[in-house]
Amino acid sequence: MELVRHEWLYTSTLSLIDLSTGTGKTYLTSRVIDEIRHSLKHHPNHEGFAFFYCNRNEPQRREPLSVLRSFVRQLSTPIRCADSIQRELRQFYSESRLDASEPTLDDCEKYLLKFISVYLKTTLILDALDECERDQRHKLINYFHAFLAKTTRPVKIFVSSRPDSDIKNTFKDVASVEIQATDNYDDISKFISSKIAEHEKWKTMNKAFETEIVNTLQRQSQGM
Repeated sequence: MELVRHEWLYTSTLSLIDLSTGTGKTYLTSRVIDEIRHSLKHHPNHEGFAFFYCNRNEPQRREPLSVLRSFVRQLSTPIRCADSIQRELRQFYSESRLDASEPTLDDCEKYLLKFISVYLKTTLILDALDECERDQRHKLINYFHAFLAKTTRPVKIFVSSRPDSDIKNTFKDVASVEIQATDNYDDISKFISSKIAEHEKWKTMNKAFETEIVNTLQRQSQGM
């Protein structure tokens, strides 16, 4: 992970982690998030960092506007210029209330571009793009490309998703890593075998029967 972060230091990138069903995409993404948060906590360097978990079962977590609003909130407290940014946001919020309106996607883009320009570099992570509204998620991708094109500061955007056709087509020209459920089979087999070996009564088990147990658990695990 430290090697990956070092390679990302000075260039802006949009990256897709393409994960099939059964690969534990949210778990993998959460590990990336935890690693970055841990690094920033122990080595603060004025870096911007924001993340969001999409969830098709929660209306507020499958809308592009919810994603960008969350990014705005998380990036709105930089060490430098914190007071001026907070003051500007409060004024915007007050004006919106008076007009009985809410921040739009374009409003969020404006503020995010401001915030990205304040930080030395910024990392944005979005988990489960495929769980965002299908007819809306292209908007998020367009805004991500806009962040890369319109800022002079390095910004890294990490997206995890199942390989839905529209997402694969949209990301065909960006860096991507594809992970299949079968990629975990060897590790799962080793784990099952080690657990079997821990039980005394299994030591005299017929090898053919042990193999059948491992294979059955492997099939049922579906890579998890």
